[in-house]
Amino acid sequence: MKKITFLFLIISTTILKVLAQNPVQGKVFDAETKKPVENASVYFNNTEIGMKTNDIGAFRLYPKDLYKDLVISAVGYEKVIIAVQNSSSNYTIFLKPKDNNLNQVNITVDKNAWRKWGNFFQRLLLGNDPRYTANCSILNPKDVAFYYDKDDNSLEVSLKNTLVIRNTDLGYNYNIDIDEFKYSFVNDDLSYRSTIKYEEIKNKGRKNMNVQAATNNAYYGSKAHFYKSLYANRLMEEGFTLCGYWSVKNVEKERVLQIVQKRQAQKMAENSEQAEILKLSDNLDSAIYYKQILEQTDQICWGTKGVNIKELLTYDRAKKRVLFKFQDTLILTYTRDNELLNEFTPSNSSSRSHRYALIDHSSMRPSHYNSRYSEVSTKMLLIDDKGVTIDAAGFTYENVLFMIGDLGNRRLALELPLNYTPKEGRKSYDVISF
Repeated sequence: MKKITFLFLIISTTILKVLAQNPVQGKVFDAETKKPVENASVYFNNTEIGMKTNDIGAFRLYPKDLYKDLVISAVGYEKVIIAVQNSSSNYTIFLKPKDNNLNQVNITVDKNAWRKWGNFFQRLLLGNDPRYTANCSILNPKDVAFYYDKDDNSLEVSLKNTLVIRNTDLGYNYNIDIDEFKYSFVNDDLSYRSTIKYEEIKNKGRKNMNVQAATNNAYYGSKAHFYKSLYANRLMEEGFTLCGYWSVKNVEKERVLQIVQKRQAQKMAENSEQAEILKLSDNLDSAIYYKQILEQTDQICWGTKGVNIKELLTYDRAKKRVLFKFQDTLILTYTRDNELLNEFTPSNSSSRSHRYALIDHSSMRPSHYNSRYSEVSTKMLLIDDKGVTIDAAGFTYENVLFMIGDLGNRRLALELPLNYTPKEGRKSYDVISF
């Protein structure tokens, strides 16, 4: 009788918890026929939280935390993104049929496109470090279309269907809808907008311990970890240090990089393989000079100065958000405790100075790379003077925070859903400290 009573209490408690949560719900219809759209994907961007609509186009989600962007997509329709204002919401969504003739004018059919650009595209999307990308694979590469513009030396990418990437190290499939993907070889700059639905791999094929070690390694020191720590006003406790930053740029290195990037792009377009720096010029002396310059640092000199972090943060108690606003440039340093990251953490990891450069110019290891603690740094600046808004889930409401260095170099191979919570290592906090 006691067992039955105990079971009843568990069931009752579970029901009460579900009922206590306010659902985000609604129905999805075809904008032209007004008929329900079945099997449409409805999910919170950059999370695992989502579902398919039923036969009457209905959905109902119970997120533990409030995530801003609710994405609704279906094959043959234009994607819709809704900015959710509160956890108790009811939406009626009309999807417009997609015009299949759009975005086809500039796409040139090239049977060798993936052979030419596939590896480079994966490096831009997943990252340059083979230790993290080795167990990542694109499951539907035939759905990727490339367009190389010879006039401005840029590469554009479009998708025929949702791109699916499997990351067995972290134990997730990434379902990606790319809205914009354009890389400029001259400026070494990537314009990239997308929405992502994470899906946990049920049969990971690896021990749970190894997957947990890999996810801990990916989370600690990540953008989400930084944003959550900043929101909770616990940067120092979580291993972060924030300082002001000044520098004098190495203008000659920037000039040489543009020359090398442009010639490298031309070589790839012709031969599909990346060439060594010494083979990018007919003049050997010039090639040697390029190589020497690219081995220099990005700055001739630089330094740091103290900042009052509290003066950079403005809290909104009602909306549970914080505005992060600053001038000039900041440098963020994260101290990694390698013992907490288990054996998965590479002992020779090093930060890279360039964002997306075709050529990896950094081979220098930190002098303390084999110690228990190591440091990685990121330079940050705001594109406008309004600042960036951050919530408790680590979501940023404006894409205006520009990062160069460790966080700027991180790609999908090290990305986790916003609803991920580390189960080991440092404790993460999600409370506001006013």
